[in-house]
Amino acid sequence: MKRLGPATGEEFLKYVGVQTIKPDVHVTRVLTRLGRVAPDASQKAVLQAAERLARDCGRTPVEADHAIWAFAADDYGGDRPGGGPSLKKNKRQCTSGT
Repeated sequence: MKRLGPATGEEFLKYVGVQTIKPDVHVTRVLTRLGRVAPDASQKAVLQAAERLARDCGRTPVEADHAIWAFAADDYGGDRPGGGPSLKKNKRQCTSGT
């Protein structure tokens, strides 16, 4: 479909029951801060890294997507002044390694 990029496509697939992750700006930011992807990573690389993170945490891709998105959307990624705690100080056990 025209104008349907990878992130929108993955979001659609989630809505129809596919276990996947939408590689949007929030997911990319969190994975970059965790050292799982480079800042200029492609959406495909972000998707693959997010799926690995979900496996490492023992979660489904959709569960990981929701958790990452909620964390970043509340600014716990620390991009804005006065935002939540830095991700670097709050890594969970499932975030180590690649």
